[in-house]
Parts: sequence; structure tokens; C-alpha cells
Amino acid sequence: MIESIIWIILIIVIGIVMFKITKSILKTMFLVFSAVSLIILIFGFFVISDTMDFNENFQTQPSLFLLGDSGELTAGFSGIPSEEAQFTFLSEERLGSYNESNLENILQDNYKIFLIKKDAFGSVDQIEAENINITKKEIFNIIDSETPVYDYLRLQPEEIPESVLPQAKEDILSQMDIETEAEFKGLIFAILFSKTMENPLFLFSQHQKENIIVYPETAMFKFIKRMPLSLIDNLVNVKRGEQDRDT
Repeated sequence: MIESIIWIILIIVIGIVMFKITKSILKTMFLVFSAVSLIILIFGFFVISDTMDFNENFQTQPSLFLLGDSGELTAGFSGIPSEEAQFTFLSEERLGSYNESNLENILQDNYKIFLIKKDAFGSVDQIEAENINITKKEIFNIIDSETPVYDYLRLQPEEIPESVLPQAKEDILSQMDIETEAEFKGLIFAILFSKTMENPLFLFSQHQKENIIVYPETAMFKFIKRMPLSLIDNLVNVKRGEQDRDT
């Protein structure tokens, strides 16, 4: 009889302790779940807000686009990418004054800075624009050259005599309304960039692959950077399929 009473008391005590522990665990889980949900909600709000901001301002405010690898900037332009894009191509002096480790000072009145590596253009083989028909390899050879205009002129179907090159150089700079070879590099870079922007997910997929650094890197880009790479690739392939059907 006494043993039965002891067992009943023990069962009651154990039950009360387990109830309190379970209640405490459930309360903790509820608090954690609530906190995580709140964080996701807040972050989601910032992502949506930033997406709307980017959708509006990227198309209305100038941004700065820089081509660079291993800490060296080789070409650049600023402007608003659109169907009627008007770009300003960076001079050698201006490009040389930029330092990718100090993007805050470079930003100035630009909406964003896009620091782009050559690897970002892996999907492009060649570009055709107006009178320009040139391969990606030739583009990068020109951009890396100390005599980019001469190198470009030597690629033309009709051979230009060496004695005529200086005048031909002046003529092509005048036609393109630029003054320096650094600006010519910026123009070639802008043509390459515009070609890749035919894919609307180019910026996002290459940022996810860390081939494009975006400054400031706001909530939308931070979110994209943490998305699975396969999901970005699927979105790119779907968009390409839509474009192929449209054409």
C-alpha cells in the first residue's frame, strides 16, 4: 500500500516536472519562432522596398560602371542603361583617380557603382553594333592595349596603311564624339555591357557569382547573393527561352 502511494506521488511529481519542462521548451520554441518570423518579415520588407527602389532609380539615375581585374581599372563609363543610353566615357585621369577600395568616395552623385570583372562576360562571343563587328577576345585586347584605336583600325576588313593611321584615328574619335583613347576603351566596354544587358538577369546572376561588385550593396543584392546559384541559372534560362520565343 505504501509502495503504491510512493509510486503515485513519484508519477505525479515527474509529471509536474515534465509539464513544466515541456511548457518551458514550447514557450522557448514559440519565442524563437516568433523572433525568426519577425526578422524574416522585416528583411522581406527591406528586400521588397529595395527592389522597388532599384526598379525605379536604376532607369532614371546615372550609375558608374567600371571594368577591373586584380585591383586594376581598365575602362569605365557612367550613365543610364536604356534603349537610348547616353554615356559619359571616363578619361585616363579620372579612371586613374579611382580606387576600388574606396568606393564611397567614388560614388558621389551616382546611384550605384558596378565593378565588373572580365569573367562576367563569359556568355558573349562577339558583338555587332552599328559599324562595329568584333569578338570578345578582340575587345579585351583593345581595352588592355596602350594603342587601342590603332588596334581597332587594324581589325577593319579593308587594310589601312600605317601612314594613314594617325588621321584615321582622329577621324574615328571625332565620329564617336570622344577625345582620348581611354574614352575609346570606355565606349568599347559600354557596347559590350549593353550587349550583355539584353539578358535582364545579367547583373543579378553575375553578382551572385561575384563577378560584379555592387556598391552600395543594399538588401535586394544581399538577398540575391545568398540565393542558390542553380535558382539564378534557372531564372536566366527561363528568361532566355522567353526571349527566343519572342524573336
